[in-house]
Amino acid sequence: MTKSAKIFIGYTYLIFWGFILLMGGLMFVTGSKQPSNILQIISSWTPTIVVVIFWKKLRPQANLKGFIKGNFSAPLRARVVAAVVGIHLLLLIGSLVIISSLVNQPIQALLILSPSFLLTAALSHVIRGPIGEELGWRGFLLEELQKKHTPLVASIILGLVWSGWHFPLWLMSGYSGMNLVQYILFFTLWCIAQSIIMTLLYKWNANLLIPMIFHFFSNYFLGLQKGELLMLLKVNASLCLIAAIICGITLYRKTLLEQSKMLSVSSKNSK
Repeated sequence: MTKSAKIFIGYTYLIFWGFILLMGGLMFVTGSKQPSNILQIISSWTPTIVVVIFWKKLRPQANLKGFIKGNFSAPLRARVVAAVVGIHLLLLIGSLVIISSLVNQPIQALLILSPSFLLTAALSHVIRGPIGEELGWRGFLLEELQKKHTPLVASIILGLVWSGWHFPLWLMSGYSGMNLVQYILFFTLWCIAQSIIMTLLYKWNANLLIPMIFHFFSNYFLGLQKGELLMLLKVNASLCLIAAIICGITLYRKTLLEQSKMLSVSSKNSK
């Protein structure tokens, strides 16, 4: 792991956890959740905030404006966007079918479909994780990790970092004992699986809007499902893992092919 990656992870963890402590303190002092709601939105932008504020420490020789512009310069490919949406629709349908059989309820009873909720949830998820996090996670850290690791290994490391970043939220989940252990385990599995899928999709279309869209649908579709959170997380993480295994194999083969091409070019140039 590069020095810049370590600096980014350290600051991102410390600032986010600081926001969580501040939220708890304000809620205790004011007895209101309103300051917490505002700080939740700000705290979700921590990865991007760290990139912007500490850019000179992270990449002293690079231009921040050029970095940001470069992450959105590639044209969006309709097939990749369709793949993002298609993957999530399959995951949602699979989750609904499985949970419906587990709780013996019709699928329509497992979804929140009121127009007001659909709109407010969409707006909430857009301004939080997808836009606020991805410049840091996929834009900066993934690229930084790939300087020392293959894309697949970098994805797994990033998934672990991304999951561990949520540590304070685990403690606020309301779970304890074995339920908390299961929650952490499946949450981490979910993050690693998503990280692998996003890396492959991002390789296919190197525009940061791709992981942003993926991140949005991941949170949005999970939020539309009714049910006990741990059960939802177990089912969705397990289904996401199946998709990640397929994407991981594809990513691994793609890396081998790229390495083979590089060796072939190097061999020709040396003759």
